[in-house]
Amino acid sequence: EFKAEHRQIVDGVLAKGPGIKDSHTYDPVVKLKDVKEAALVERFQSFITCCSEVNEEEYPIVNGLRQYVFDNHETNQVFGSGVKPDGAFFYSQHETTTFSDIHIIVEAKRQVCNPTIPNAFLGQMASYAQLVWEAQYTRLFVPVIFLHGQYMDVILFTRSGYWRVPLGSFPSDKFGHFVDFSTIPRHFKFTGTKCDSQIRIVNAAEKDRVSIRKRIFREVPAHRRAAFLFEVQYKSSLAVLKLSWTPVSRQPEGALYDVLHANNVEGIPTIYKSGILVREFFGYRLEYIVMEHCGQPVMEKFKSEGSKDSSEEALVRLASEVSSKVCACLLQAERSGVYHRDVSAGNIT
Repeated sequence: EFKAEHRQIVDGVLAKGPGIKDSHTYDPVVKLKDVKEAALVERFQSFITCCSEVNEEEYPIVNGLRQYVFDNHETNQVFGSGVKPDGAFFYSQHETTTFSDIHIIVEAKRQVCNPTIPNAFLGQMASYAQLVWEAQYTRLFVPVIFLHGQYMDVILFTRSGYWRVPLGSFPSDKFGHFVDFSTIPRHFKFTGTKCDSQIRIVNAAEKDRVSIRKRIFREVPAHRRAAFLFEVQYKSSLAVLKLSWTPVSRQPEGALYDVLHANNVEGIPTIYKSGILVREFFGYRLEYIVMEHCGQPVMEKFKSEGSKDSSEEALVRLASEVSSKVCACLLQAERSGVYHRDVSAGNIT
């Protein structure tokens, strides 16, 4: 039943919140008469169990899942609460399974809720989030995995509203994006347009695949733009994959490279592919660029040359040559309307 308190909660969410932030166009609302909610939860539970039992080297997602224990609550209440969400992930290190121990709620409806979620469903999930907050008052947000028909979304309830993150059809390839693939060889492919790109896992025989070789470790700031670099194989070339969480107020880096190449700016790496994977998520977007591997950073070059018996004149000559090329590149970029705001020895190869 849709209780009065659900209505109050959802009214508050809709009044204060930013609203639904969908990045996909959905099919019209339909009902799957032959699919029961219990079957959806069982299917999800089987999916989680499968992820937990597969080869760890092939699917490192199991490392993250071991921090949580999934429990089906369709027929039994969460201890001490009097309510029955369809499922929940509990912290595995906790000895109890109350709302004080829940990390993620799972809710299932057989009705496909696209493009909007009915207030009754949204209010029910908001009430579960409220119970988590009452028990864990330092929580910044409460995620709810929402299974509806053949689709799966993540609904993030915050103190001021909610955000909806579509994960596509279920079981979703995008569910695997919450894994650390930096240390395990992995093959995947970017598809879609530059403004709406997707990524999917592929096998080693797939054309246009990107194969992870190793992580290129660089300091990642806690705020502003966060860039993660990987040495990859793209087709027959050694390349660099750059995944960046960028404030939405900034221009996409791939678009800036397009401007530089259109104006024939010298000293710019070749860009094989670029695009936007997540257009907006709490003020940031997730971009990717697959670019030419340009070799050793200047900073490492100077360190290696300085440790040798190189003459002072040779180091000065190297510094002069690098400085001349960098200044020419920056001047041409400025004439094209692009200003580089992070010139450093680590960013020059």
